[in-house]
Amino acid sequence: MGSCIGMVVSRGLPCVLLLLACCWLCEAGAGLAPALYVLGDSQADAGTNNHLVTVLRADHPHNGVDYPGCKATGRFSNGKNFVDFLAEHLKLPSSPPPYLSICNTPSSNSIYLTGVNFASGGAGVSNQTNQGQCISFDHQIDHQFSKVNASLVQQLGQAQAWAHLSRSIFAVAIGGNDILNYVRPSLVNQVISPCPPTQSPDEFVASLALSLKDQLQRLYKLGMRRMFIIGAAPLGCCPVLRGKEECDELANYMSSEYNIKVASLLQDMSDNHVFWDFVHPTEITAQKLTAVAFQGSAPFVTPRNVEQLCGTAM
Repeated sequence: MGSCIGMVVSRGLPCVLLLLACCWLCEAGAGLAPALYVLGDSQADAGTNNHLVTVLRADHPHNGVDYPGCKATGRFSNGKNFVDFLAEHLKLPSSPPPYLSICNTPSSNSIYLTGVNFASGGAGVSNQTNQGQCISFDHQIDHQFSKVNASLVQQLGQAQAWAHLSRSIFAVAIGGNDILNYVRPSLVNQVISPCPPTQSPDEFVASLALSLKDQLQRLYKLGMRRMFIIGAAPLGCCPVLRGKEECDELANYMSSEYNIKVASLLQDMSDNHVFWDFVHPTEITAQKLTAVAFQGSAPFVTPRNVEQLCGTAM
């Protein structure tokens, strides 16, 4: 079985993001993706947490100050996030709406055909990360996307639904909150009593990678074939962890190790079967990163960008 994997590193931005692209069983002749399905944390949240009783919400000023209409939509940003720009590049009719905003509406089934956003601010690879304050990554996969998968099968039939999913793009942004929780548990878990780490940094990152592997395999079984992951930024240089001059070396080390393990994980899976506040990048940062991910070339994207990923024949 062939594979297509790309890695994107933006070196000239204050908060570096690692984008890892991967697809399995891409069909010949595919053009732009028919749908965009998004899972993960606050980097991708488009308003999921607006529907939760949680302190981890962004539906208040000055979030959204640069969004059309100056509206605080629930995005952890001054404006749009990377998902919005990715949807534009894919020429989708709109950015995927939060699952919780449409799941009980009459139009939900038709909306599922062009994509849904399950991402929840605060989510992590581990269910312990911000537990009770967000929709966990496991819940996004096993309860929410699983229901969308079932709806697509009911609408289109098994074969057509799986063909649709195999041509769709899956965007996953996860892992940063786990590392923040490890480095500064009192910072992230302001509501939950923080617990001191019981694993070494290397052991913790290894456990994250192992859990993520299982989660991605479950997504694969639900039809995911084309995916890119936004890895952990160098969190130690984000304002929330950075001192007056120096970055937090432990956080940066763990972010780097996590990204290395995720890259290796995606390669293995392919072989066997793409600062608004104290943490989040601004709208312009998200726009530039997405442009690089979608149409960039080496050394920033290698060997394929997301546009090429959509049309790769395997």
